[in-house]
Amino acid sequence: MTTLGLRPLPLIAALGAPLALAGCELSGGGGDLFNIGGDNDRTVEYRCDDDREMSVAYNSDRDRATVEAGDHSYRLRLEDRDDGQRRYGDGDVQLTVDGDEARLRIAGGSDYSDCRRR
Repeated sequence: MTTLGLRPLPLIAALGAPLALAGCELSGGGGDLFNIGGDNDRTVEYRCDDDREMSVAYNSDRDRATVEAGDHSYRLRLEDRDDGQRRYGDGDVQLTVDGDEARLRIAGGSDYSDCRRR
């Protein structure tokens, strides 16, 4: 009887492994940020063409983004959505995200261009 009780464990382990690996894919790069489910905010780190970095925290509905760039923080709201591209803004600051790429435009400041998700 003890032998029968141990047989389901390898089956459970075999079935659980793909689920565990699927979870790893969500946490790394290469996934579609806006198709990730869940109720938590999602923070994404970007590195730009001039080696500057920025961090963007998206809320669970993906209709707001908080950008940390340099010594500044910008709270932006979704302004436009077209296919995989989204544009967030507040008037003087605009964040455009398309897949793993992003661009931050700051009126009167230095733009963050050609930024890629890390």
